[in-house]
Amino acid sequence: MIYDALVEKARPRGLNKSSVGFYTEIHHIIPRSIGGTDTPDNLVMFSGREHFVAHMLLWRAYPENVSLMRAAFLMSSRWRSGGLESSTPQNSKTYARLREEYAQAVSEQCSGENNPMYGKTHTEEARQKLKMWYANNPDHHLRVMAYKRGITLDEARAIKTEREERKALFKYNRDNGIKRSLTDTQRAALLKANTGRSPTKETKEKFSQKFKALEKQPWDTYNVRVDESIQIRWVYSDIIKKLWEINGSLGHKFFTSIYNELMNEKLPIGSLKSMIGKFKSGWEPSTDVKWISFYASSVKDDNYKSKLMSLDKPLSQLKEEYLTDWLDNRDSHRNKLDVILQDMGITKHLNNSKSSLSVVDVAEANVLYNSGVVQKKEISKLFDVKPNTISQLTSPNLRFKEITDNLESILMEFYKVA
Repeated sequence: MIYDALVEKARPRGLNKSSVGFYTEIHHIIPRSIGGTDTPDNLVMFSGREHFVAHMLLWRAYPENVSLMRAAFLMSSRWRSGGLESSTPQNSKTYARLREEYAQAVSEQCSGENNPMYGKTHTEEARQKLKMWYANNPDHHLRVMAYKRGITLDEARAIKTEREERKALFKYNRDNGIKRSLTDTQRAALLKANTGRSPTKETKEKFSQKFKALEKQPWDTYNVRVDESIQIRWVYSDIIKKLWEINGSLGHKFFTSIYNELMNEKLPIGSLKSMIGKFKSGWEPSTDVKWISFYASSVKDDNYKSKLMSLDKPLSQLKEEYLTDWLDNRDSHRNKLDVILQDMGITKHLNNSKSSLSVVDVAEANVLYNSGVVQKKEISKLFDVKPNTISQLTSPNLRFKEITDNLESILMEFYKVA
C-alpha cells in the first residue's frame, strides 16, 4: 500500500525535527479519529509534501470519516494558498470534489438535531468561560491563520498588524475628510479585476434600495464631504438649475460640456449626472427642506456664486456678445492690460525676440480664454496663429512664465479696473 510505503520511508528520520535539514510535520500513522494514540510508535515525521499525500490517501481510504475528510480539506487549502513547499498544487478536480464532499458532510453533521447545540443556547457561565479563554489566548486566531496558510506565527502576526494599520488609516482618513488616492499598483489591480465586468440590474437595484432606505441625499455622500469642488456645486445647485434651464435643459453630458466652457473647468463627463437627474425629475432646491438645511450649514464661495450669477444667457449668446464687445473695445482693453503689466513690472516675456506675440498679446489671450466663453480657435484667429500656440500661451509654459504665474493677479486687476 502506498500509505504504508510512505510511513516506512519516513520512520528512520525519528521525531527530532532539528536532525533533518528541511521542513517537517509530525503525523499520526493511525489517525486519532479511528483509535490512534499519541505514543511515539504511532508518530512519524513527514515532509510537507509527504504529509499532504498521506492525508489525501487516508481520505480516499476512509471517505465516510468526516474527521479525515476535514484534515484533508485543510491540508488541501494550505497547498492551494501556497503554504506547502511545492510549485505543483493537486488537481483542481480533486480539490473541487474534496471541497464538495466536505461541505456536504459538515452540513449533514451539523444541521438540525445532529447539531450538538440544536435547541440549546450557551449559558452565561459558558459565555464567560469562552470570553476568558479567548482573553487568555490572544494568539488563537493567529495560530489558526498560520496553520491554514502554512506560515510562521510571526508572519501571521505581521499580516494582522498590517490589517490593523490599514483599518486605522481608513478610519482616520474618513473621520478627517481625507480622500485617499490609490497607488499605480492598486489602480492597475482594480482595473484588471473589473475589466469586462459590470453590475447586474439586480445589484444596481439592491444598492439603490439600500441608499433610499438610508434617506440620504446626493450631497450627503462621502465624495461630496471630502471634495470641496463637488460640495460647492451642490451648495449652488439652485443657480446651476437656472443655468441648465437657460441652455435648453440638456442631458448631463451636453450640459457638462457647456458648464466646463462657461466656468473654464474640466469636469469629467459624468460629474453632473446625479444633479441633472434630479433636475429632470422636477426637483426644486429652493423648496427642498433638506437642501436648505445643507446650504445653511455649508461653506460658501462668493466668487463661484458671482460667476454663476453672471451667466444669465445661453452660451451661444454669451459668446457672441462677449466677443463682439471685446472687439468693439479692444484698444481700450489692451491699454488697460498694458498699464497693469507695467505696474507689475512685466514688460517682456522670456524668448520674446523669437516670438511674434508681445507680452500684451499673451495677457489678452489669457483673459479671453479665462472668460470661459471664447474658444481657443477664435482666439487663434484674432492673433493669426495656430490653436496650438494659444494652448501654449494659456498653460504653464517657461516662455510665458511671467504671465501665467501672475495670471490671477492680472485678472483681478483687469476686472477691477473695468
